Amino acid sequence: MSVSSDERNGRLLVKYAASDDQLNVQYGCMALLRDAGGSAYGIAAAVHTAVERFCTRRVLHPGLNAGKPRRECNLPVQEHIRDRIEMFTADGAANEQLAARLLHPGSSRSNCQKLPSLSMILRDKAHATRRLTERTFQADPNLDRTMQAVVTGETSVARLLKNSRLFQCIFEQEVCKQVRSGSAAGMQGSVRDMSFAKQRFDSTAKPLGRCLLSLDAAISTMDIICRQRPTTSKEHRGGRDFLTLISEPRSLLLMGMLADASDECLVLTRFFDREAFRVEDMAEQLSAFRRQSRCLVAEKGCLGSGYTNLALSHLRRTKLVPVPGHSPVALGGQGAVSPETVTDCLGIMVAWSRLADEVAQTEFPEHELLACFRVFNLAPLDGPKRARPSATSIVPAPVPATQQDLNRLADAFKVDSTCLLNQFREHQRIAELEFARTPGLSVATAWRCALQQTQANSRRRRNFPAQSLKALLHRFMVTPGSTAGIEQNFSRLKRFLGEHWQGSEVAEERRLVLQLAQSALPAADNELLGKARLIWASTFGEPRRGQSGKLWRIAETQLQETVQTGAAWLRRRRQDSTAAATAMARVLDAALSPAAAATDQAVEASALAAWTERHEKEACFQRAAHAKRQCAAVQEGVLPMEALGPEATQQMANFQEQEQTRQRNLDSRQQALAKTRTPPQAPNIHGSRVLCTRRQWLS
Repeated sequence: MSVSSDERNGRLLVKYAASDDQLNVQYGCMALLRDAGGSAYGIAAAVHTAVERFCTRRVLHPGLNAGKPRRECNLPVQEHIRDRIEMFTADGAANEQLAARLLHPGSSRSNCQKLPSLSMILRDKAHATRRLTERTFQADPNLDRTMQAVVTGETSVARLLKNSRLFQCIFEQEVCKQVRSGSAAGMQGSVRDMSFAKQRFDSTAKPLGRCLLSLDAAISTMDIICRQRPTTSKEHRGGRDFLTLISEPRSLLLMGMLADASDECLVLTRFFDREAFRVEDMAEQLSAFRRQSRCLVAEKGCLGSGYTNLALSHLRRTKLVPVPGHSPVALGGQGAVSPETVTDCLGIMVAWSRLADEVAQTEFPEHELLACFRVFNLAPLDGPKRARPSATSIVPAPVPATQQDLNRLADAFKVDSTCLLNQFREHQRIAELEFARTPGLSVATAWRCALQQTQANSRRRRNFPAQSLKALLHRFMVTPGSTAGIEQNFSRLKRFLGEHWQGSEVAEERRLVLQLAQSALPAADNELLGKARLIWASTFGEPRRGQSGKLWRIAETQLQETVQTGAAWLRRRRQDSTAAATAMARVLDAALSPAAAATDQAVEASALAAWTERHEKEACFQRAAHAKRQCAAVQEGVLPMEALGPEATQQMANFQEQEQTRQRNLDSRQQALAKTRTPPQAPNIHGSRVLCTRRQWLS
């Protein structure tokens, strides 16, 4: 059984995923707690409260329980659930991760009730992917300046358009003018802002992409804002910073490369942004991200497609950029982008990709037990279907990496490793056959079908024992590694309450009224729909049937090619990027590293020059965090001591000393907080004169 929790606006939602004996997974909500507390001790206690409430009957609002029997808690079921919780998932917040450490039985943290079987503490992977851009962009002064002017700054273009409806109307009008006059992008459709929201995962990629797709409209809008607002206002300051940035060809080219890098990170985020992502594909997705990043910058793949190509298209056409306080600057034209400028920008992005690798090694470490579940990934079989293997079939031995992952899983979940290896070999071939035989079958379902075949009767169970493998498959089925489902629940709640960020009050009220009216109406049956079709035919005539001829398909294809939207442009950009990365791949994904392939000498020299003290500081911080998480994994029992290297004993001694110091500081803060919340003792008033009001006297 696995548990995940997340908090927003004083609401702590605890969800669970459980697997039964047939490997069927059940997802559900355990409890929603209000004002559970923002401290680590409060969150840890809230998890136990959620389990207790989940096992208690007649838990309603206190005012609704008057006159009814008292609520009853099923204590045996409560203890059973506590003993079955083996995985805890939370986001990267310090208090939630500390709460998970407090609940772990192997941790040195004390003063908290433990979960006896808790063995895996997971960080939300969707939030972890955001650090690939947030921490790396801040380390480079050039990238940070671009992000501050376009996205993250208090006076950035994205924030100005988001917080003002007047600016949105101006921007929408300028976008329409851009579409009519023609631009480098040539997008169709109405755009009102940069689609910026700080809490969303696409808060970096979308604003950068929209700014490049609507660059002419953005320049015109910022020029109008600067002319309408006084020079001392923040709106004028934000518009001036953006126009000054855009007037430099190097900055515009860097913005295109930033948009490409952010979109690659967004593709990885979308893979993890679901209630239960495919754990077995996690390593493959990370390898694809590293391959795509290297192809974009080190192999210069971004120059031929994507947002960088769009930025180069903008620079081929001369534009006049009105910079406040200066004469208009001519941007672009023939020879505007020199090869030295392109090499300089590529070197900056190569330095970014190397720092992103450091962050990825910290957020998605190989020592994490979640990565070992990649052994259950199934590759499709080519050629004719093979016969079903028998108990006497010669089964090939697994590769060393697979055997190592299985040994780690066996040690973590107290399973015999030798029996697990044999059972895995026998069932893997059956699962591969099921996976290849049924198109669209998920990996988890293929393993479930394989286990059902071998455990159908006593004879098959005797020939194909699966006790050890089944114990691991139970964990594999319920391993989420993400709190994205809780985030989506909170977002839907916010929309139902009429607090959606992008919707107006009128639109939210109209949607709510229509939803209430629809819920009050009876469900439409076939008879009602038939009468509606007759009324339509008598009023407007018979509906036209869809054409399926070749000429209609050709016309539809031509229409799709001429009318281009932002979503279609983005799909084509990702397809071109994937094709380029596949063509330029020179090494296997497992051996991929920043030094695995040769980089252009000029770009390499530029990357070394772009690596600043801020890059090195961030890289040292990531290495220290990685080492600390390794020591925590050893303490939790999911990583052997030998994995720390020759100085393992000293590292663990230092880590335990730091943990004890943090625990003492945490206990002192908790005691000080409890002391401030304790009411003072009443003074001794015997024999003294006390003045009180009549109301106090009667009470």
